[in-house]
Amino acid sequence: MVFLDEGRSVEGTTKNLELSVRLVNAAVGYYADFREEIDDRIESNRKAAEEAEAAWRRRQALVSD
Repeated sequence: MVFLDEGRSVEGTTKNLELSVRLVNAAVGYYADFREEIDDRIESNRKAAEEAEAAWRRRQALVSD
């Protein structure tokens, strides 16, 4: 996800995650081989995060009143 958010930049991903270039390149290689599955998982994680935040906001609205 960070790789995509960084505009598919290995350098940007390396700096953002404080990982070695070798490790990021290995992850990019894995992503290249399993792109559809990983993209599906990323989308699923984003949806879950959005739902969790919405639930938290609903709870916060109840306790703030």
